[in-house]
Amino acid sequence: MFDTVIIEDPILRGLIVGMLMAAPVGAVGVMCIKRALSDGWRRALAVGLGSACVDAIFGAVAGLGLTYIATFVTDHQRSIGLLGGLIVIGVGIATYFSPIKTEDNGPVVGRKRRDFAAGFMLSIANPATMLGAIGLFAALGQVDPVTAPQSAVALISAVFAGSLAWWVFLISMARMFRHKFVPERLQMMNKIEGALISLFGIVLVIIVLSHALSL
Repeated sequence: MFDTVIIEDPILRGLIVGMLMAAPVGAVGVMCIKRALSDGWRRALAVGLGSACVDAIFGAVAGLGLTYIATFVTDHQRSIGLLGGLIVIGVGIATYFSPIKTEDNGPVVGRKRRDFAAGFMLSIANPATMLGAIGLFAALGQVDPVTAPQSAVALISAVFAGSLAWWVFLISMARMFRHKFVPERLQMMNKIEGALISLFGIVLVIIVLSHALSL
């Protein structure tokens, strides 16, 4: 299981996997960009942190060869995908009808917690993230946590760091162009964000149901 290793350095391997896991612009990416444009970098970063935590969790399962957890996820991916799709649809609907709010200097602790939870739930609700991590580590190589515990810690920390680095980059790019978005455009983005997140959830549910019906 741990024989094939293309990249020997676990830190470099983890950074690459973390960035590749975070890079696809899905529901979390849309939410992160929207937060960066209208609510400030701290709330956008909270969304990215939630997603990065999920990437680290899935990275640990796939990268350390925790096959019993990976097997459970793959065996129950239809149930997980259906539940996750419904959660994503709910988040999308709530986002679509939420009022637009421009950035201010008020307290944001409670809102950051909600943003972290939203980023976490949107990411963990998608079983494709786990499958992607399994595929990446199958190609780049795993780490045995029993014989190399320090390398295991370094690998998972690097996955988290790589994912977070991508979100920081995405937030920085969005913040650079935020002055071009007037309130009317932000309101439109609110609707687009909600619609895209809901669409992502609907597609996830359709895929799960189509696979279930084909059995």
